[in-house]
Amino acid sequence: MQDVAAILIRDLAEASSWLLQAGATPAAASSHAEPLGPRSWHAVIEQIIEFRGILDDLLEEAVHERIDRSPLQVASRTPRRARASRAPRDFAQLPGIGLRPLVWLCGESIGEPDPQALAWLAHVLELLDAEFRRASRSVREHLAQVLADHAEAGGQDRGDHQDQRDRQRLALQALETEFLDAEARLAESQSLLQSAADWRCVPSGRKPWPFPQSARWRRVAILAEALEDPRSELPRRLERLFARSPDFAELPFLYQRWCGLKLVRALESLGLNPLQDLVPVLFLGGRLDFAPRSAPHTPLLTLWVEPRIPPRHEPEAPHESGLSTTDKGEASPDYLLLRHGTRRPLAYVLDPSFTLTPSLEKGRYRTRLAFHAPTLIAGTPSFLPPARAFAAQPLARQDCLLHDAEGRTGVVPMNPRQYAEQALTSWLAELVAGD
Repeated sequence: MQDVAAILIRDLAEASSWLLQAGATPAAASSHAEPLGPRSWHAVIEQIIEFRGILDDLLEEAVHERIDRSPLQVASRTPRRARASRAPRDFAQLPGIGLRPLVWLCGESIGEPDPQALAWLAHVLELLDAEFRRASRSVREHLAQVLADHAEAGGQDRGDHQDQRDRQRLALQALETEFLDAEARLAESQSLLQSAADWRCVPSGRKPWPFPQSARWRRVAILAEALEDPRSELPRRLERLFARSPDFAELPFLYQRWCGLKLVRALESLGLNPLQDLVPVLFLGGRLDFAPRSAPHTPLLTLWVEPRIPPRHEPEAPHESGLSTTDKGEASPDYLLLRHGTRRPLAYVLDPSFTLTPSLEKGRYRTRLAFHAPTLIAGTPSFLPPARAFAAQPLARQDCLLHDAEGRTGVVPMNPRQYAEQALTSWLAELVAGD
């Protein structure tokens, strides 16, 4: 299982290390997963706090690690490594000896900031600032969307549906407050660095030589390595995962998000581009619209990540996708795809399951879900279910497994060890074509 975990973490980290942190989706909330990546949203803030906390000591050590031998003439009472003063008042007439100096002048080495060390610290701070800006922008955009959705609902949401929106909104607002504090610490750090130098401090990725050997400087070196190449953290991340979770309880959660990432990539390979940032949607749940490259501003398909679909009889029904449940309970499939512009409503459900036994239970979404508005079939009103409801499982095969002759239910094989995108793109092809 260690190789599977390594693949999942590697692929998610390549898209964004934030995807390794538990989000606010129902599955993430029920998972006991802790942040795994050094560049998750909270981890970036923690790194900024740590950097600011040790910056004063780093600057002090940068001065003491490099000593310029600039002679400063100071008075000395001993002649060692000194020369006699030329001031008459510094001489005395001694009986039988004559004039003798009482004061000598010697050169005392003074400490000056190492410009190379300061330039490298400025480089690390620049990396932190860039990562912080990306995180802050994504969070604030997603917060604006959640608040807009909440306002559009007009307070009509009830029960668990409203609770989910409130939890999501409060979590994002709390995170935004943390970002404001981190932003202030970044500004303090930049001001300190600039004031420590008597010149304009230009960031440089070249480490100072000799490199200071204190624990603080070693910590900053590790931080810089992780910021420049997230893959450098992979061995440490895996070590923490295996040490903390010997039964790999986090793998199903990572696998679910990995399947979502592969789903987005498969749609891209079919010529559809996402219109929003995929990271906060996979992280917090929500919608991701896709448009063809030939018409980049016209959404053709929408992906819903863990939507809460209410029962038909509830006031908040239907879900924004147009679906509701046919029984008294709500449903939350992992991934729901909706095709726009077709003669009849067309939806697909993909629900990952980290098991090797072909799952039949995911087909229940065809019986539990239906479009809220009736469609005429042979002149008779009918509530259409999703066209397909498949599981995604790590099966060792290259093509989809069908549970019925018409392919309404089945399994899309998504094995991290030998992943072949062809099975997933074949499953999506008819949806994209609108058949």
